[in-house]
Amino acid sequence: MSKAALLMLYKVYTKELDESVRFGSLRPGVVDTPMQDVIRGTSKEDFPMVDRFIGFKKERQLADPAMVARFIEWVLCETSDEAFSAEEWDIRDESHHGDWM
Repeated sequence: MSKAALLMLYKVYTKELDESVRFGSLRPGVVDTPMQDVIRGTSKEDFPMVDRFIGFKKERQLADPAMVARFIEWVLCETSDEAFSAEEWDIRDESHHGDWM
């Protein structure tokens, strides 16, 4: 719910505020952090979606933290102000992989 709220804030701010302030939005995906280990160790009773997160690990769908950091650095430091705020940046969007990978 909080991620959806942040996305809506991004959309509202980019429409309602002038261009002197830029807002951007990044989607890093599910990142392979120690928090993921904790999630996968949770019981189904406490977290009914645990199997989904176990599957992410088994199917190698977790993003490498170093790769996510490079993606964020590229978006923040190597794109123009206009590009930064023009779209929501998703690490899985292959159209810009050649620019930062």
